Amino acid sequence: MQCRGPSGLLRNSALEIIFSCLLATMGAAQSLNSNNVFAGYSFTEANVFSGQHPKLNGWNASLEKRYFPSFGIVLDLSGHYGSTGILKPACTTTLPSGCLVNSSVNEYLFQFGVRAGYAGRRFRPFGEILFGAAVIGQNGPGVTDRWSVLAETLGGGIDVRIRRRLAWRLDAGMVQSGAFVAQSRSLRASSGLVVHF
Repeated sequence: MQCRGPSGLLRNSALEIIFSCLLATMGAAQSLNSNNVFAGYSFTEANVFSGQHPKLNGWNASLEKRYFPSFGIVLDLSGHYGSTGILKPACTTTLPSGCLVNSSVNEYLFQFGVRAGYAGRRFRPFGEILFGAAVIGQNGPGVTDRWSVLAETLGGGIDVRIRRRLAWRLDAGMVQSGAFVAQSRSLRASSGLVVHF
């Protein structure tokens, strides 16, 4: 009888610890400080090889895995599309008629990095730094070009809770692409739905 007492106490303590851990995990899943997936609209002004800065519209998606209460690792993807007038390669800079042609432009960003933020009850402001590559393409009559460059983004934003696991994100960052003398900078802004899990 005396041996059962301590083992029963130990078993009850173990069950209480497991139950507490499960409750803590379930609570974290509903927090703005948990793992999350984001998808939404995105806008940027691309820097294309012909020197123009077309305004591009598109999408942005990210996956964030939380490793610490305030820090997580982020995978971020975006695509932007639009058009701009470009000079045909055979034309001179005096712009005779017929030399400026319309071309389609697309820009894709593939980045990963670190996001840090503090979650309150309704809001979670955050900052992030991302590294990766930009793939930029231009296509028009007599002109087809595509190139890849290194890219990094320094930005931040805020998540605003809508429901228990849903939030709305406003995000903006400065994207720097290229290297050394050929560096260019552009603003990227995104907004959309966040699902926490």
